[in-house]
Amino acid sequence: STQSTWGSPFAGQQPAVLGGTSLVVKLRGLPFEANEADIAQFFAGYTLHHEDPVRFQTTAEGRPSGQAFVVFATPQEATRALSMNRQYLGPRYVEVFASDNDEMMARTTPVASSSWIKMRGLPYSATVGDILQFFAGFALSEQSIYMTTGRGGRPSGEAYVQMADESEANRALQLDKQQMGLRYIEIFLSTREDYEQARSRAAREQRMVAPYPYRGGMQPRVPTPQPAYGVPTYGSQPTFATASFGVAPAYPARYGAGYPAVAPVYGGIAGYR
Repeated sequence: STQSTWGSPFAGQQPAVLGGTSLVVKLRGLPFEANEADIAQFFAGYTLHHEDPVRFQTTAEGRPSGQAFVVFATPQEATRALSMNRQYLGPRYVEVFASDNDEMMARTTPVASSSWIKMRGLPYSATVGDILQFFAGFALSEQSIYMTTGRGGRPSGEAYVQMADESEANRALQLDKQQMGLRYIEIFLSTREDYEQARSRAAREQRMVAPYPYRGGMQPRVPTPQPAYGVPTYGSQPTFATASFGVAPAYPARYGAGYPAVAPVYGGIAGYR
């Protein structure tokens, strides 16, 4: 399905807020192949707005996201439509939420109206300076570039760049598949929302990284074996324990915890009490 365009259907009005009550619901979990006719069938028996009632949200690459907004004829119809939550459209159940015009416009405005672009396929060694060089001839600064990271702060090979305006973002698409080092770079139109989500995702992944390099917790302290030669038994009968290479007498526990319990046998110590 293709993304609906924003413009003439409501002649400058904001349909989601007519009468002070929202006309819009949000759908999530749609099959990616769903189209406007499928959604109209899903809401059979409901009165949708007479022009352009379905607006699909797409990813930064222009692919279906599984989300859409539906505009109803009246606030009462929009409220009634919430009862369709978790009903099935094809093999998938669809979540239905109350929404409003602001959210719908923010999420379904064509990405071409944004000055943001997304770069994919960057060398992991790439720097902000490399991106500035890649876009030589464009009015950019270091503050216009955000290089995303993955788990542990490692480079992801992606970056978001805010161009000067919409026309510059479209001009940047001419560099799609151009080389940076040994790799070609893919360039897509994007949005500030995509950039904000990437920042949030990177922050979450940073918090998930363990603060210690040893993931099992504190490394165990291994005591240094000490020889048990010359320890008197004072008449006590020694016990026996198996050492690494045979059997050796174990001295009584009266000498305290941590004292060698087994004398070395061929250089091996069986353990400690």
